[in-house]
Amino acid sequence: MELASDEFVRALETVLARRGPIVATVHVHEHPVTDALLRRPDVEVIQVTEENRDELPTLLCARFAKS
Repeated sequence: MELASDEFVRALETVLARRGPIVATVHVHEHPVTDALLRRPDVEVIQVTEENRDELPTLLCARFAKS
């Protein structure tokens, strides 16, 4: 729904232009905005699964501590 909003897309571009870690959830369906986001060289995709979901807070905290 947000991806249909030009204002949201501009705000997203502003946030992504800044340095620093960002946590975001992105749907798995194709869309020009999210497809471009996922192609960025500074983006790491971690797929949330039933097996890893409980470990993700610890994993993300460790990654942010390095930044």
